[in-house]
Amino acid sequence: MNVETRVAGQGAEGTSGNSELFRMCTKGFDPFVEKSKTLRKTLTDLETMGDRTIAKGAQRLKAELAEIEPTITMIGQVKAGKTSLVNAMIGWPDLLPADVNPWTSVVTSLHINTPGRMDDTSAAFKFFDQNEWDRLVEFGGRIGELASRAGADDELNKVREQVETMREKSRARLGRRFELLLGQTHDYGYFDQDLIERYVCLGDDFEEDDGSSDTQGRFADITKSADLYLQRPSLPMALCLRDTPG
Repeated sequence: MNVETRVAGQGAEGTSGNSELFRMCTKGFDPFVEKSKTLRKTLTDLETMGDRTIAKGAQRLKAELAEIEPTITMIGQVKAGKTSLVNAMIGWPDLLPADVNPWTSVVTSLHINTPGRMDDTSAAFKFFDQNEWDRLVEFGGRIGELASRAGADDELNKVREQVETMREKSRARLGRRFELLLGQTHDYGYFDQDLIERYVCLGDDFEEDDGSSDTQGRFADITKSADLYLQRPSLPMALCLRDTPG
């Protein structure tokens, strides 16, 4: 459900950045692009040469081929430079937060040249639902599950306490909106650095929140994932770059 939609004229397409650098970073996909073109041509030939059954199968395979989106996921320690690398690759140095404080706290996916998009959404921020919050508190999320399997009960309890503290801070910050926001998605027709920081930034100074919805990191605690959509004509294919908190 889209609880907040805003469409603006400034899209990511207008910020091209260093397209040559981006092209250099993605030249390894050239063989894939060429094979995809060959396969697409073969399927087109089958559409015209085969019977109705073969033609329908070829059309289905062409549609599946057009929707392929290879994904590069950045994994590493906190503050290892993952976000800075993603920013450099897309030619937008300041897009995702990469300072010492704040830092990226949400899995953020940059969808480049996404095929078949029919709406004007440029950014989508999905919040945890109530069941997911309950699981985080009870089991401590993935880290808590690993600690439980390893028999590290003390560590598991620490993770649970941290998650519970984070939930209470979020509830205090958002008030009645906390329960209303859970399970929702905020869609936007644009994105910029300020908007992204509102949903994916964490730092050490959230206690100083002034209550404004524009405050940096205001929704970061409850944001499950962030998806950004942009165009890069220098890349002849669809690609997803996924930044992780570490």
